[in-house]
Amino acid sequence: MMKKTFASFEQQIQHLEDKGIIISDQDYAEATLKQIGYFPLIDGYKHLFRVPFTKTYKEGTTFEEIVALYEFDSDLRDYNLFLAFSNLSLSIEIIFIEG
Repeated sequence: MMKKTFASFEQQIQHLEDKGIIISDQDYAEATLKQIGYFPLIDGYKHLFRVPFTKTYKEGTTFEEIVALYEFDSDLRDYNLFLAFSNLSLSIEIIFIEG
């Protein structure tokens, strides 16, 4: 099995641009890739932006759009987790009050 080598952040950005993603702020893209990582960010959301049956992205797709979707999804998961803990807390309170 071939081992994949790590691509520098500059190479990752160039790869995204080669695929048709518009990156208007290289520093922002590099900082975001360092913080989130290429695969959680790009592989998790690429299917929504790609031209079907190709490895290219829909015309006009920006890096910022992909990041915005990632952040929205993350916030939604955090909110759902908050709701689950709130419901659990309320259930425990009811048990102690009625108990």
